[in-house]
Amino acid sequence: MFQFRQFTIRQDQCAQKVSEVACVFGAWIRLQDSCSRVLDIGSGSGLLTLMLAQRYPVRIDAIELETATAIQCKENCMASPFADRIQVIHGDVLHYQAANQYDAI
Repeated sequence: MFQFRQFTIRQDQCAQKVSEVACVFGAWIRLQDSCSRVLDIGSGSGLLTLMLAQRYPVRIDAIELETATAIQCKENCMASPFADRIQVIHGDVLHYQAANQYDAI
């Protein structure tokens, strides 16, 4: 388990573990002020989704293919203070038909 400032990442069901590189990448990402919708493809544990939600008031759709990982991603996101702005989708992005347009992917 990793405790961040405003959220916790549980990762025992995820192949993609929290790493230094992922944390640096999450801190490095910058969204434009006009950005309101983000798609996170291959969301894993939800780390990048949650890092973006912590810093920006955007709506995020996080799509994850692997069943156990998608479940854990949803649990991590729903346990955060940003749950109302995040939708976790269990599925294959190659077959995903977005209901929205995204400002950032």
